[in-house]
Amino acid sequence: MKKIFLLILISTISINAQQGLFVFHPVNVDDSKLSEFETIQLKYGKQLAQDNVDNGSFEGWILLKKVRGIGNPLPMTNDIDYIWVHLYKNSKQLAEKSASWPYKKKFGKSRGEIYNGIDVKSPGQFYYKIEKQIQTGNQGKFVLLNWCTPNDVSGFMKKADEISDRFTPGKMAKYGMTDWGMATRIIPQNKSPLFFWDSYNSMEEVLNHLMFSSIVTEKEKAEISGYIPNGWDNRVIFEILAFTSPSN
Repeated sequence: MKKIFLLILISTISINAQQGLFVFHPVNVDDSKLSEFETIQLKYGKQLAQDNVDNGSFEGWILLKKVRGIGNPLPMTNDIDYIWVHLYKNSKQLAEKSASWPYKKKFGKSRGEIYNGIDVKSPGQFYYKIEKQIQTGNQGKFVLLNWCTPNDVSGFMKKADEISDRFTPGKMAKYGMTDWGMATRIIPQNKSPLFFWDSYNSMEEVLNHLMFSSIVTEKEKAEISGYIPNGWDNRVIFEILAFTSPSN
């Protein structure tokens, strides 16, 4: 894969531009069924996702779990619990939608039997184009997802490109950063046209990033604020639970 959005990282640091597309598929699961849902993902979902990677249906699959208790004291009814992330190498592969999930054939049980009693709800799917990604040889444990509506999208993208050029291997290792990326939203286009992610080894390092006590300097903070004077539209922390490996 070129190879994995967010988290499936190569052995040495690399900087990639315009390297693919990804789809966020957020889901909500009843609180009493969270553990069962995760077991299904790790036991069944990951295997089927890997089969889709190996047969070329998509380039990668990642399961993210929202870190609760940050922001809202209690999860809201329509809150997102998990995100399935699917990575595609180009628009042709995405448009073909050739991935299949044959639970019955592979495990001898239908999807309905496996998910019995678990109601998985989703607000839809969200398509993005990767504009730039910096990867290291470390996977990371948590990822901060950031959405924004800049007053000058192209200007902010250029500034983000300049700032990220200073993310050297040594600097990223110092602050525990394992992955950084920038993407533009393909659809829906009604809000938050620009998206960033920041992956770290620990929750402490994510919190330091949010307090600008990390890889982004005070000067860069001021530069960023000039493009988003009203702040970020949304910033959410997710834990990385599972992911596929690159195809052979």
